[in-house]
Order: sequence, then structure tokens, then C-alpha cells
Amino acid sequence: MDKSACGSLPIEHGDFVRELAEVPPRVEYALTPLGESLLGAASALVQWAADNYVEIRDHRELTQRA
Repeated sequence: MDKSACGSLPIEHGDFVRELAEVPPRVEYALTPLGESLLGAASALVQWAADNYVEIRDHRELTQRA
């Protein structure tokens, strides 16, 4: 995960993501165990969005026309 993916979000140096620094300077991020525990829920949300994409898109189009 590159720095642009986290931006300046407070989770960047918090409980979900830890910074791994190297010499010469290079920054890489990795999930902590707590962050990894969130993967199942995040995956379920992504799957739900994929499964319901057409309905979400159609509803969005209807509400934007109104």
C-alpha cells in the first residue's frame, strides 16, 4: 500500500496500519493484526457492492434525474 492510498488519514499511524521504513529511504505500509481482522468485513462489503451494482447504479440514475 503506498502513501497516497492512506494520505493523511489518522489510521495511517494508528491501530490499523503500521509504517515500515528502510534505508535508503523508502516507506511501505502493512496491516497490523487489528487491520487484518477488518479484511473479512471489507471483503463482504466489496462483494455486496458488486452483487448489487446494477440496482445501485439504476437508483443513482433515477435520483439524479429527479
